[in-house]
Amino acid sequence: MWTALLLLCSVERGCFAFGSPVMQSESQCIQSIPSGLEYARQMFPAYRAADYKCVQWGEGA
Repeated sequence: MWTALLLLCSVERGCFAFGSPVMQSESQCIQSIPSGLEYARQMFPAYRAADYKCVQWGEGA
């Protein structure tokens, strides 16, 4: 299981993490990042993406 995480930050409001739905492969996760960034730009216009990454969740997660 993979999830794309975006770190969104605003000078006035600080930062928060925003995650994608679960995906089955790292390549799917990586391919989803551009659309996630665009979605974040539309939904949270006061925030900018400071960083992003794909996280693999283990069996116990």
